[in-house]
Amino acid sequence: MLKLNRILLFLLLLSNISLFSQTKIRGVILDDETQFPLSSAKISLKGLNTRYISDEKGIFFIETNSVLKTLIISKKGYQTDSVNIEQNKYQDFIIYLKTDNTDIEKINTKSEKNKAVDLIKELIKNKKNNSSNYLKTYNYEQYTKLETDINNVDSKLKSYPVLKDFKFVFENADTSAATGKIYAPIFMSETISDFYYQNFPRRRKEIIKSMKMAGIENESIGKFAGQMYFDINFYKSYVKIIDKEFISPISIYGLLAYNYEMTDSAFIDNSWCYQISFSPKRKYEFTFNGNIWVADTAFALKSVFATMSETANLGIVSDFYIKTDFQKIENNFYFPYKEELFFDFNVSDFSSGIFAKKYVERKNIYLNTNYKPLFFSPTEFRDIEIHNDAAKKDSYYWIKNRPVSITKKEKEIYSTVDSVKQQNTFKTIENLIYFSATGFLKTHVLDFGPIYKIYSKNAIEGNRFRLGFRTGNKFSKKIEFNAYTAYGFSDNDAKYGIETKLKFDREPWTTAQINYTDDFLQLSSHLGTFGYDNIFSVSGKNDKLLKAKTLEAIIERDLLKSLTGIIKYSRQTILPNEILYFQNTENIIVPEINSTKLTFNAHFGINEEYIEFVFNRHSFGSLYPILEFEYSYAISEFLNSEYKFSELKIGIHHSFSPGFLGKTKYLVEFGKIYGTVPYPLLKLHEGSAGISYSLKTFNLMDYYEFASDRYLSFFAEHHFKGLFFNKIPFLRKLKLREIIFAKGVWGDISEKNRNILVFPQTLSDVKKPYLELGAGIENIFNILSINYIKRITHLQNPNVRKQGILIGFQISL
Repeated sequence: MLKLNRILLFLLLLSNISLFSQTKIRGVILDDETQFPLSSAKISLKGLNTRYISDEKGIFFIETNSVLKTLIISKKGYQTDSVNIEQNKYQDFIIYLKTDNTDIEKINTKSEKNKAVDLIKELIKNKKNNSSNYLKTYNYEQYTKLETDINNVDSKLKSYPVLKDFKFVFENADTSAATGKIYAPIFMSETISDFYYQNFPRRRKEIIKSMKMAGIENESIGKFAGQMYFDINFYKSYVKIIDKEFISPISIYGLLAYNYEMTDSAFIDNSWCYQISFSPKRKYEFTFNGNIWVADTAFALKSVFATMSETANLGIVSDFYIKTDFQKIENNFYFPYKEELFFDFNVSDFSSGIFAKKYVERKNIYLNTNYKPLFFSPTEFRDIEIHNDAAKKDSYYWIKNRPVSITKKEKEIYSTVDSVKQQNTFKTIENLIYFSATGFLKTHVLDFGPIYKIYSKNAIEGNRFRLGFRTGNKFSKKIEFNAYTAYGFSDNDAKYGIETKLKFDREPWTTAQINYTDDFLQLSSHLGTFGYDNIFSVSGKNDKLLKAKTLEAIIERDLLKSLTGIIKYSRQTILPNEILYFQNTENIIVPEINSTKLTFNAHFGINEEYIEFVFNRHSFGSLYPILEFEYSYAISEFLNSEYKFSELKIGIHHSFSPGFLGKTKYLVEFGKIYGTVPYPLLKLHEGSAGISYSLKTFNLMDYYEFASDRYLSFFAEHHFKGLFFNKIPFLRKLKLREIIFAKGVWGDISEKNRNILVFPQTLSDVKKPYLELGAGIENIFNILSINYIKRITHLQNPNVRKQGILIGFQISL
């Protein structure tokens, strides 16, 4: 299993870059007498106006292309020392400083700390004058370079026979100055874009003029290469890293969270600047270590270097750093023109992981530009366009337009990745990843699966076996066929389903599909992608499945960049079983229920981000609430349809971060049925019969327990991200995190809908609201959560679960 994880990790394409440097230095500064690490020691590069500061563990690192011969290390109260360095190689140092003038140091330290705090207060006071968030408009050209490396590369990993075709990766191995780990590059991309911003109202537009990606042909991935979801703005009170809110060192809360010390001053780019180091006052909070340079008189940031606090709980992110340099442009405004980001993704310090790096450089920066009317999209806060020839630029274009040259090793990534993709080993690993993500086994033309549906068991069919396939992209990129057949050994009956999907356009996204199934279905459940018939459903206790014949025709199209429209025609025949029979109030058995519906759906998500594949796309959500509107009209006396009614659903879902408190997710839905329908066509609220936790399910509600023809439901969970556990010594080492949740529904059933068919004994309304509450522990082994749920209402219903322990699965960063 460990070998498999390493191989999968090897191909994992996470991204974010600093430049490869020819000279790399990593060192730790210690007190010569006590051997304690010395934080805020100053490291100067002889001959260069560049200075570094040691962190809380006394560690510093340098990566540079400049010619260096000597490092000068100094700290007040200690004798200055120097170290000779060699060019174009990685070097590791332990530097011991001897004490000097310690009595004076105590006096000076207090004075310097007071000056540092005064400067921080001035920075906070002048935020509105210096933050780009308060500009009317601005625009620039941006170059972005992203790289992914596999780290902890050792001889044992290289010796795996399955990796014999990837010698080029190990030949390019290097050592990271930031971590000291040996790494090998596996992916790289570059983009050049024009960015345009407007703050009131807030809009952003990116035009990708050119992009180059090693081994990837999916242009939609290029949309993510420019920003990668990192809005690094230290003028904000919180800086979002992955999905955590780190307190900015110049936040209004910074004086409560950080210790500050004045460490240096210098004349930089025609401005007198002061250097201030900062470190957390308390452990186990989302804070940084690092230093800032402050421009005098303007009280603006000149540069920021920030690393993750040693004890911050970020799951599989074991380390990161951020470097931002600001350039003085018009009106004495300091604009962020250069950024480096580095992330170390590792399950443990002893396993292979991923370095994700990002380098950004901006030029042609203009402030308060006047744009033409409708220059920005009226609906998109973050609009992204790609030139048709963006991926077709030649080598001469890149040599001419890159602000920095790429190294020999970076060039080799481009030249070798495409050839390695043709290796049988690569194709095997690629198919393995494809199977892990989709459940399908890929062959040349057909994909077989999903494999997890091959076997299942329930009370009606007994042992159920299913075989399915779909055509692959090599068959066609315009049409896809999908089919399956299944057989139950207790009911001795065959089931099947067929689907045809057409892809018309990528821009705007337009698809159509026709589906027909003759199979069992589970009403009153949120089945997600697995459905009821999967290898995890082997208890055989489910006796509430209903046989149904369903025909659907669906057209989906992006009407606007934030608005997707869906039109669906559906025809369904539902058959009873021995437990859920259909009997009217006159005790006459109804053999089947037929309905024909036309449904209109509108999905509105401002700046919702997608990764597009050939026949489907995956949403990465939005910074803003996503709205769903659905209206269905059922046609009676048409193709034996027996009921005339209409149905309205309005939903909203969102996730947001209330600062250091963590992250909240919620889903609210209102629904109403107009007309007369039997109970299988009512809203059968989402129940569960297993031990698997799901946000969109009432985990202690049984199938067919509650129904409504008008209702309001909500699902909510809040992730504290270790806010409390980080204060407990044993638990914080395990990086466990807290979660709480609440779910409820209120609804009713009109008398006319109660009197069409006799309700099952277990089915009732929810005039008295249903509510369940819970709490849990997540981030167990980075993927598991254990949740305790208690049912608050309707405890008198027979055979209900009043409380339960449920298991959730989610990768935590």
